[in-house]
Amino acid sequence: DKTPENIMIEQRIMRRALMNEGVYSNILTLTANGSKQQVVLKDIQRHPYKAFLQHLDFLRIDANKPIVMHVPVHYLNEETCPGVKAGGIVSHSMVEFELKCLPKDLPEFIEIDMSQVELDQVLHLSDISLPSGVEFTTDVNENNASVVSVHIPKRVAAEEASTAEGDEAAGENGNDKAD
Repeated sequence: DKTPENIMIEQRIMRRALMNEGVYSNILTLTANGSKQQVVLKDIQRHPYKAFLQHLDFLRIDANKPIVMHVPVHYLNEETCPGVKAGGIVSHSMVEFELKCLPKDLPEFIEIDMSQVELDQVLHLSDISLPSGVEFTTDVNENNASVVSVHIPKRVAAEEASTAEGDEAAGENGNDKAD
């Protein structure tokens, strides 16, 4: 409920800070004009082709009011899941979730353990367990979107099918003559 403030931050300091993934989904303490304020980074505007930050939007937070934030997803055990061992590839449908929670409950990221994901298995939003006090902004019952899946690549499957058809055709054309 306070009026917006214009502040200036050095480019090099912000570029260095933005290298840390946590800056995008953590509560930050911003000291401006001698007062400390709890904020979240809501928007970044970058120059179209130069490595310059043009504008940042910080949003003050109230510890007693829920906030909506985009939180990154970390996938664990992708290389060792049974579906990948069987020849599948992992396909990420989401790299971040839009979550609603009180500022004290805001996670830095959400981890998804894929150690039990089989070939042709799809994990949906309803399969993801969130920390207590954190919820999805969308109704999972109405929009149970796909998050990640493991499947055989279609191109490889098509190449194998065409190779098998070629072998059958070679056998029918008399190339396997037995004298």
